[in-house]
Amino acid sequence: MSCIAKVCRINVVATLTSSSGNTSIRVAEALIGDETATICLLVDGDAAVDLLLGADCIVVSNAHVETFDGHPRLVVHSGGGSVRLYPVPEVCAPGIILESPRTVNTDNCLSFTSLHY
Repeated sequence: MSCIAKVCRINVVATLTSSSGNTSIRVAEALIGDETATICLLVDGDAAVDLLLGADCIVVSNAHVETFDGHPRLVVHSGGGSVRLYPVPEVCAPGIILESPRTVNTDNCLSFTSLHY
């Protein structure tokens, strides 16, 4: 899944350490959205966390949806997806230009939706 979204707020920034204590990684959770809805985004890795902290609008590429306590969220792992700043229109296909969201619909938060299977 790929999308262009505004960063509404940063919820959490933390450093997680492995159980052996040998490695650690920074993670951040943010609320992002566009005209249709908002959703929580989880990123890991120093570069992605730093970028998210200073961003107004981002391009999320190769994200996947996970559920946490029955609620969906977008996840971008440093090994597979990417989060980039969105300074100019992104061309996704010949003749199609995606524009930055002008507004954010905070009334429709997908991460507040409970998924029951």
